[in-house]
Amino acid sequence: MFDSLARRLTLPALLVLMLALSACGTAEQGAEEQDAEEQNGQQEEPAAQETEPATGEAEETQAATEETEATQQTGGGETEAATEEAGAAQGAPVTAAGESAEVRDGVWAVGDAGEVEFSFENGALELIDARPNEGWSVEIDEQSPDEIEVDFESGNVEWEMEIEVEGNQAEIEIDQDIDPAEPGTYEVGDAGEVEFQSGAEGLVLVDARANEGWNVVVDEQDAEEIEVEFTRDNVEWDFDAELDDGELDVEIDQELTGPIPG
Repeated sequence: MFDSLARRLTLPALLVLMLALSACGTAEQGAEEQDAEEQNGQQEEPAAQETEPATGEAEETQAATEETEATQQTGGGETEAATEEAGAAQGAPVTAAGESAEVRDGVWAVGDAGEVEFSFENGALELIDARPNEGWSVEIDEQSPDEIEVDFESGNVEWEMEIEVEGNQAEIEIDQDIDPAEPGTYEVGDAGEVEFQSGAEGLVLVDARANEGWNVVVDEQDAEEIEVEFTRDNVEWDFDAELDDGELDVEIDQELTGPIPG
């Protein structure tokens, strides 16, 4: 009887024990799974942090690349502009007014003084018009089939244009005369520049600088006169500074020659 009672008491106890053990096992498994999730979360967080700098570096690299490309494009534009400017500097000679220095008829700008219009008719010259700019006076000194000479004057500055023909050749000369003038640096058209001083000992040539493509020769330099010649192809520029009774006179002349067109 006691054995039967013991068996009845033992069976429920075993069931309770088994349930308790099962609950413990489930709790431990849940705890382990939670720990595993936390560890995974900690591992994923650094990975995400590592990815963000990598993404930032990629963006910085892309920005640097775009900046480099923009710089290259800008530099290319500057280089192209510099090349065009150099090409213009090395181009064909021009007059004092910036026009092409070639033998032709039509309208010619005479410095800043005005315009002269003429034509070649069967090898002979014909003056069409001489138009002064505001503030300038004009005078026609010569008008014939083989020579035209026109003078413009304003204050101490005089411009003169002279055209001559001989056979099938023409000579065109444009002169600027400044009287009285001051010593210093003078541009000689597109050919170069001349720098000189004037003092108690007279005129002193400081320098004669030719632009690219031009030849320069100092023909004379003394206390009373300085003469400098610039040449290129069929174009010649002459600079002359002269002291006359203590007064300084500067002349800058351009001369070009060539066959009559047509």
